[in-house]
Amino acid sequence: MGILNKAKDSELLSKAKKMAGKLKDKPLDLIGDETLAEMIMAAVSKQEDVNKVLEEKGSNYRISDIEIEMGIPPKLIFGIRRKSESEEEDNSKMPLLKD
Repeated sequence: MGILNKAKDSELLSKAKKMAGKLKDKPLDLIGDETLAEMIMAAVSKQEDVNKVLEEKGSNYRISDIEIEMGIPPKLIFGIRRKSESEEEDNSKMPLLKD
């Protein structure tokens, strides 16, 4: 009976690999360009808003990276970095830009 179970397991594994290959690119097909653009704009807006609050509170940390994982469900991943002292000095010397 052990040989039959191994054969069935091997067959199931083979089918699962084939299905995974077919589904690998599906998440990109499910999300349209317009929706993806809106996700990116929302993520960048959130990054800017949170970084502003962190700066107002005197924190040395900022959201520095944004990753979008196109899975089911899609995920937004924010990378957090500590501001370096040299970066703080450079920013204090830069003129403020106005919209």
